[in-house]
Amino acid sequence: MEKTSLRIKKKPIKYSVLGINPSDGKLSELLLREARKAEEKGFIPILVCCGLWCEPCRDLYVGMANKRMIDAFAGVHIVRVDIDDWHGELHDNGFLICSVPHFEYLDGDGRPCDMNITGAAWGEDNTAESMAPHLLAFFDRCRSKVD
Repeated sequence: MEKTSLRIKKKPIKYSVLGINPSDGKLSELLLREARKAEEKGFIPILVCCGLWCEPCRDLYVGMANKRMIDAFAGVHIVRVDIDDWHGELHDNGFLICSVPHFEYLDGDGRPCDMNITGAAWGEDNTAESMAPHLLAFFDRCRSKVD
């Protein structure tokens, strides 16, 4: 009897998210590694700083399951950190975080590029419908810096 191979059609991965903790190593080394991974995948590397106590950050995580948010994040490699866990090391590595959620575009060495956006961009409306257009525009600006 002849074997038939089963072909499963995989959906392309639109974006990736990795949470890092201080127990994982030095921030500079972790961001360098993740920036290089993003480059290998053809994604843009974005550091996202949030806090567990932050309601807009929690809304962001819930909203990421929304199709508009999935489409906005297409081609983005997110490195997620908790501001309370990394505050000193973020500052020591040149990240100036004044509010959360904070999105920072990383260069190829995992350093800040002075391109960022915070939740202030969409105000108090923390719905996916409100967040997605602002984030998409930010990611497009980051992509244009790469191209």
